[in-house]
Formats: sequence, C-alpha cells, structure tokens
Amino acid sequence: MLKSPLFKGPLTIIAILISFDSSAEMMTVQEVKDYYHGGMSEELIATSYSQGVFDGMIAMEGARRNEGKGGNEFCDLFEREQNDNPIRHPAYRTEQLIEDWQEGGYPMDAPFADLAISYLSGQYGC
Repeated sequence: MLKSPLFKGPLTIIAILISFDSSAEMMTVQEVKDYYHGGMSEELIATSYSQGVFDGMIAMEGARRNEGKGGNEFCDLFEREQNDNPIRHPAYRTEQLIEDWQEGGYPMDAPFADLAISYLSGQYGC
C-alpha cells in the first residue's frame, strides 16, 4: 500500500475515476496548476497526471537506449539510476515546477509536457 499522504485507499481511486472524463486529453501547465487549488482529490489528480507525463518521457528515452537508437537525453538521470542513486520522482515537485515555470515567463497555456521536457533536460541533460 502506498504511504503517500495523498493516497487514502479505494475512495481516492473511485474519486479519480469519477473526476476524469472517459477520454484522455493533454493538459496545459495552467490546467495542471488549477487542480492544485481544488482540494486534496484534485491535487492527487494533478500529481498523477504529472507522474504519467514524466514516466512516459523517461520510458520513451529508456526504450531508445535499450534498442540501441542513441539515447542522448537525461544522461544524468540514467547514470544515477545505474549507480543506485535514483532521484525522487519529479511529480512530487509539480507545484514548485509550475511556479518556477511561471516565474521564468514561460507560457502557461503550453502543454504540460513542455514543462516536463524542459525540467528533465535542464536537470539531467547530457
């Protein structure tokens, strides 16, 4: 069972399922930010969405590396993982990352994936 204070068991899962539309959609940085002001269940939605975006990008880069197709992104991230020094998942810093994005003057109507790739490349790039 997850130890996160955001996870409260089956009721949380039901709330998430009810909250989401049946179709997947890309969210902007502003939309993810707005979820952080809607209470605990909406904060969980924002963190989960962020985790999915980050996981997808890292998994795609990992697949490229495993297939021998290069792998020029997030070098430090993969090196730390290989050296048994993994990072804490960036999704847990989503609210701060959004604040930094906004203070940096980046567009809030940009896809959240832009924020994620910018963060990963800036922190763990080759």
